[in-house]
Amino acid sequence: MFGQLGQLASAVALVKILAYEGWTSSFLTVAAVAIVATICSAAVINDSPTGQVTRSDVRLSRQDLRIVVRNPEAWLGFFVYMSGASTCLMFALMWGYNYLEQGQARTPQQASGFFTVLVISSLIVSSIIGVFTSRVGNHRSELALIGNSPTSWRAAMSCTLPVICLSVLGIRGARAKALSVR
Repeated sequence: MFGQLGQLASAVALVKILAYEGWTSSFLTVAAVAIVATICSAAVINDSPTGQVTRSDVRLSRQDLRIVVRNPEAWLGFFVYMSGASTCLMFALMWGYNYLEQGQARTPQQASGFFTVLVISSLIVSSIIGVFTSRVGNHRSELALIGNSPTSWRAAMSCTLPVICLSVLGIRGARAKALSVR
């Protein structure tokens, strides 16, 4: 849930930079922040308890990877996440802002407001789905199939209000994230 709030804060900051500085400066700023965050994380985060030295074994990593790849639940989680969350992420990260500004003739403030709706709807729905799936955890695949049905897409695309369309995208993304985690 706190990750969603961070996403909201970063989206607002990115839109402000984008509005005043353009695409190149915006993406260079994001890249610089990512590099600084990576360096800070590498310096602060330990992968073992304090004082213990661990060595990684490539053979164990390959064995672990084989175990995961052969597990049908891992494949289900991957495809549920890919089919639901990827639509939300592609809209938000790749072409959503341009589409709202140039294709829908929205102002930068309206476009950033729509992204806020996307994040808030995802935040609310992921909390609800988290509680729901904790109660019926063994039926996640059925819930995923229902959520990926063409009916949900038809409902989202037939609506002409961008706020509702973006809410449905946020809901689909949150549902995919919640259902793919075991």
